[in-house]
Amino acid sequence: MCSKAKEIVASLGRELPSRDLIDYVSVLLVVKKHGPIGRPSLSRILGLGDKRTRNILARLRATGLIESSRAGAVVTEAAAKLFEGVDCLHRDSYTIAVLPCSNWGSEFVARNVIALRDAIVIALSDPHVLEVIGWLDADSLVLPGVTASIAEKYKTLINASTCPGQCLVGLFRGSSTCYRCCASLLHAASTL
Repeated sequence: MCSKAKEIVASLGRELPSRDLIDYVSVLLVVKKHGPIGRPSLSRILGLGDKRTRNILARLRATGLIESSRAGAVVTEAAAKLFEGVDCLHRDSYTIAVLPCSNWGSEFVARNVIALRDAIVIALSDPHVLEVIGWLDADSLVLPGVTASIAEKYKTLINASTCPGQCLVGLFRGSSTCYRCCASLLHAASTL
């Protein structure tokens, strides 16, 4: 399993219910990227109800992962360190999930791409959102099962600057940033 994903899931799993892990990670990713952010904006971005968003924020505040102010929620130093290198970007109708995984390699991803895909599709309940899963390091982008001509299209979307070394990368289709997609990639990587 990916050491960064395992670290995040283990840290959150001690304090938060595992059945809601993807929602908690999604909220943390949004707050990290857009903080300070208010509850209505957070609810709108993630498509969660107000009560659900309020309960998640209260839980995250109780665990010390976010702080609230009049301006909105922000991640704490501990959460920022925990999610260091994890990114969720939006480019050209794609969400790009980036997860540092220094203990994996392109061969491991190639062998386990089906298991990763299945875990992501189950978590999202939508098989059409996931475009491709790959491995990015300083030298190359490896996309198992993708022909070279199609891979060129994806290489232009993903640049090495989004990855702080060796990373698992997921591309998801959508008109706006899919934070649940990024959270599902992290969750799937923690299960292998």
